[in-house]
Amino acid sequence: MKRSLVISYQLSLYFQYHSVCCYFIIQGHWFGPGRAEVPGLQPLDSPETHVLSLWLGSLAGVAPAEADILDLNEMVRQVTGKIPIFFYSSYGCYCRIGGQGQPRDATDWCCYDHNCCYGYLTPHNCDYLYDHYDYTFFQGNVQCSTKGSWCEQQLCACDKTLAFCLQRNLNTYKNHLRHLSRCEGETLACPPAS
Repeated sequence: MKRSLVISYQLSLYFQYHSVCCYFIIQGHWFGPGRAEVPGLQPLDSPETHVLSLWLGSLAGVAPAEADILDLNEMVRQVTGKIPIFFYSSYGCYCRIGGQGQPRDATDWCCYDHNCCYGYLTPHNCDYLYDHYDYTFFQGNVQCSTKGSWCEQQLCACDKTLAFCLQRNLNTYKNHLRHLSRCEGETLACPPAS
C-alpha cells in the first residue's frame, strides 16, 4: 500500500508541475530574466523549479523523461478527449497525493483501481516512472505493444484500464469533486491480485 501512496504523490506532483507550465504559457509569462513576478512562484534556483525545468527539458528531448507518466497522460487525453491536469488532478479522494477514505464516485474508483494496479506490479520491480511502453491509438481503441518487457506491457494495461474507466464515467464526472480537500478515513486496502 505504501507504494500506492508514492505513486499517487508522484502523479500529483507531475500534474502540479504541468499546471504551472500551462499557467505560464496561457498567461504569457516566461522563465528567465525580467519575468513577471507571480505570488507563490518558486524562485528560479529552488529545487521545485529545477524539477520543473528537468520536466520541461524532457518534453523537448533534452533530458530523460519520466516515460510511463507521460504515456499515461497522453493515453488518458486520447481516450477521454480531456486534458488530465484540468480534469483529474486532485479529483476525489484517490486522483491525488496519497488517497484515503471512501472513493466519492465512479471516476474516483477508477483512480483507486489504477493505484492498486500499479501496486500489484511493485513486487515485480516494475518502474512506473521510467518504463516506457509503446501502444497504438486508432479509432478509439488502444493496443498495447507486445514487444516491450513484461513490466512495460503490464503498465500499459493498467493505464489502458484507467483511461477507458475514466471515459466510461465521463457522464458522472462531478466538478465539485475537483480539488476536494475533505477525504477522511483509512486508505482502502487493495483487493488481492487476481
